Amino acid sequence: GMAYWPGAYAEASEWGTNYAGHFMLEAKEKGYALPAGFLDNWIKFQKQQANGWSASASSNRSYYNGELIQAYRLYTLALAKQPAMGAMNRMKQVPNLSVAAKWRLAGAYLLAGKTEVAKAMVAFLHLR
Repeated sequence: GMAYWPGAYAEASEWGTNYAGHFMLEAKEKGYALPAGFLDNWIKFQKQQANGWSASASSNRSYYNGELIQAYRLYTLALAKQPAMGAMNRMKQVPNLSVAAKWRLAGAYLLAGKTEVAKAMVAFLHLR
């Protein structure tokens, strides 16, 4: 994971790790070279975090430190062509996901090639 400050390696920022990884994926897509091993290490960390996440463990956390972080993590893994399908399927079953988390998770399904699942997740959001 990535920390905000040099030397702060003991505690990775989940949001910062998502955001920095997303930036690096976009840079790679534009033809920029990434630091050696960055993407492999980032994917390994993200998959570990994604698979270890649970809604009950994040229920006491703020909006940005819970389900939205997980949904964004899953989206960026799918963007990296490394979707964490088990974690995605578990999150999809969480009751009362926020609209923002549902959209991001639907985006992950779309990137993973699960178009019908993505459409079904957001179809009812237009009705509100």
